[in-house]
Amino acid sequence: MDKKGEIVYDREIDLTDTNTVYFKIYEEIIPESKILEIGPSTGYFTKILKEKLNCEVHCIEIDENAAKIASKFCNKMIISDVESIDFTGHFEKKYFDTIILADVLEHLKQPEKVLEKIKEFLKDDGFLLISIPNITHASISLNLLDGKWEYKPIGLLDNTHLRFFTKESFIKLLEDKGYCPLKVKRVIINPWDTEFKTPYEQYPLEVRNYIEKRNIDYNTYQFVFKAIKFNEKTQIFKLQEEKKALQNKLNELFNEKNFILQQIEETKQEKIQLEEKLNLICKEKNKLQEQIEILKIDLNKLKEEKNNIINELTKTKESLLEKEFIITEIQSSLLWKVATFYRNIIEKIFPEGTRRRKFYSLFNLGLKILLKDGKKALKEKAVKYIKKSKSYKLDIPDLPEFEK
Repeated sequence: MDKKGEIVYDREIDLTDTNTVYFKIYEEIIPESKILEIGPSTGYFTKILKEKLNCEVHCIEIDENAAKIASKFCNKMIISDVESIDFTGHFEKKYFDTIILADVLEHLKQPEKVLEKIKEFLKDDGFLLISIPNITHASISLNLLDGKWEYKPIGLLDNTHLRFFTKESFIKLLEDKGYCPLKVKRVIINPWDTEFKTPYEQYPLEVRNYIEKRNIDYNTYQFVFKAIKFNEKTQIFKLQEEKKALQNKLNELFNEKNFILQQIEETKQEKIQLEEKLNLICKEKNKLQEQIEILKIDLNKLKEEKNNIINELTKTKESLLEKEFIITEIQSSLLWKVATFYRNIIEKIFPEGTRRRKFYSLFNLGLKILLKDGKKALKEKAVKYIKKSKSYKLDIPDLPEFEK
């Protein structure tokens, strides 16, 4: 409970979420067993123990308001500080099958004394279930690297935490107090998902690699320990638990082996398919190369043709320029000017489309024939022309008839 009297540690438990302290504790509980739950808060887990597992649950809670709520779900509620309470006046020795301390010991001044005190109230074959935060989580390590140690209302650096543990230091504490750890479970939360929202990817790769290599629990947020009292049966029980753990590990390895073999087989098939595709690609590549060579030859031919055309065009341009030059010279000559003057006069005297123009054209054609072929040829063509005429009137047939 905080200074304002509000209950801090209250929550809903979702047993479908396997990555929680309470699920990992829940799966270790034997139904209908006798349980001492230290620090139940409002009884959110007590209710599950009572209603789902039908356990006999006794509780010790320091927060009076929370204890009143939790008392609805337990057989007996003791409102007291677990570090100061005398258990003898409340419980029989060797009475409990399981004692639960879920996120409790880190809040105590002397957790070692509590572990020693509760031991005689645990059955010889009973066990402890304890959860603690992991002080070696990468969020803490990187904060320290940045020179930070910032407490939060809840979480790894809860502002009511008095003690901090690593996995090794807590195992040593259990062993020193006469307990034998049987099992260690982990709640995994990556640095960027914690209350610190650590910008993990922003740290140099070398730093991240070093943390992950040196600390296998860099992303373990909480540990859950299962431990029994050390006695003559402990070693046998421990060996049995280790055997189960090894068998489970062996099964996991066997399944992993089968999975890897399956992946290898799938990889082989993929390799065969890829080789076939590669062969097809190589064939296509060769075809394309052949086509490219043919296209190169065609391109070279086109280039030659282009060059030839360019050369011809150049020659043609040069020839045109020469002719234009000659034409220009002709047009600027006296003879051309006289001829132009003559043509203009003819156009005025013999306009195009008139009978006069036709007679004029006939005269020019006859003169051309006379000069070229002589009088005889002129006479013959004139006779033929007159015969083809429709009459001896002044109708003039087309001039091409005269040349035939």
